[in-house]
This record gives sequence, structure tokens and C-alpha cells, in this order.
Amino acid sequence: YNGDKVYVYNHLFRLKETKGVFNWSQITSPHAPRPRSSHQAVASRTHLYISGGEFTSPSQMQFYHHKDMWRLDLATAQWEELSTKGGPSPRSGHRAILWKNKVFVFGGFYDTGHDVRYYNDAYLYDLLELKWTKLGDDKRGDNANWPSPRSACGLGEFEDTIFMYGGELLRA
Repeated sequence: YNGDKVYVYNHLFRLKETKGVFNWSQITSPHAPRPRSSHQAVASRTHLYISGGEFTSPSQMQFYHHKDMWRLDLATAQWEELSTKGGPSPRSGHRAILWKNKVFVFGGFYDTGHDVRYYNDAYLYDLLELKWTKLGDDKRGDNANWPSPRSACGLGEFEDTIFMYGGELLRA
């Protein structure tokens, strides 16, 4: 440990534009998710969804990955923790995007402190049924049409099609 401090936040901010002026405001709510970084956030018309991520203590002596899913009601600013049954394992660096009233999640990594595992699994979280479905993975690496394990890639959606670009896989 070199003495540097790491700060991980659970602050929620909203940026609104009114007549060309941009203003930040902080939203506070009891029962908010624990502090995290490298998580994903996806907004629907009525809710904000937060999934996964990691926590590091200021001294960097504690570190863990989250396996949770949270939903913020945008009208009431109330958080609710959702079931993760059938969903992704604990991870950070994954990517998520809203697609057909579902949250699509891909990849990420899990750092044990001794080993880092990268994922190429894909999941859908149905926003109406509030349940996870695993779409698949390629653990053996023999499917040339399935993306290799990675974190920090980019996802985009256009006309009901999801696009993925880039990402990283760190190997020592």
C-alpha cells in the first residue's frame, strides 16, 4: 500500500437542460445502493437500474464485486433492491443497454486478488417480469461468431439491433 486513498461514491446526480442551460442536482434517498464503481446504469421511462460494479476501501485493503440489481423510481426517488436469481455472477467492467424493454448485459470481469476472470456471457433482464434470462456464453472459445471475453466494451442500439465495439482483456 502506497498511501494513496481511493474514494468510491454512491452519489446520484441528475443533469437537466433548460433553455440551453445545464444544471446538476443531487438526488438523495434512503436505502440507496452501497458505494461502487465500474457498474452499469440503464434508464427506462420510469426507472433507473444499477447493476454490479466493485467497491474498494480508501486504503485499498478491502475489495469486492457486487452481484446486485437496484431500481430507482424516478418519480419518488425511492430505491428497491431486485432479485438477482438467474442473473450474472458478481462482476464489474460489464456493459448494459436498454433493448426492447429489457436490460441487455454482456461480459465484465471478476478479480479475486490473485486471479482475474473475464466473461463473455450475455443476459437479459425483463423490466416487466423482473427476471433474468441467460442468453449464452462461449466458455470454450470455439464459437467464432460469439465475442471473446472482455470488459469495458461499448454497446449501442439501433432498430432493434445491439452493436458491440472494442473492449479489453488483460493478461499477464
